[in-house]
Amino acid sequence: MLRLPRRWAPLRAGFGGVEGQDDPSGTAIRRLSEIAERLRPRRTDLLETHDLFLTGAAVADVLSAVDSPRVGALWDLVNPWRAGEISSADS
Repeated sequence: MLRLPRRWAPLRAGFGGVEGQDDPSGTAIRRLSEIAERLRPRRTDLLETHDLFLTGAAVADVLSAVDSPRVGALWDLVNPWRAGEISSADS
């Protein structure tokens, strides 16, 4: 069972997936969905563009599947740029 601290900041960020992990998107979707159900009002869990979810597209796929207003994205612009998703002309 997942236990969340009673008091924590309204925003909490996390990275998702590790190299070689089976179904990182499915795991992220399951975990974020479970967290979303347990979050108090005005609390948000954020999946950062990092690790296996380096691009905005990868994060968007997970967030779309979770479909909760209590789960969002933390945009670290350097990671989508490194992955070629954002060109230097866009930044």
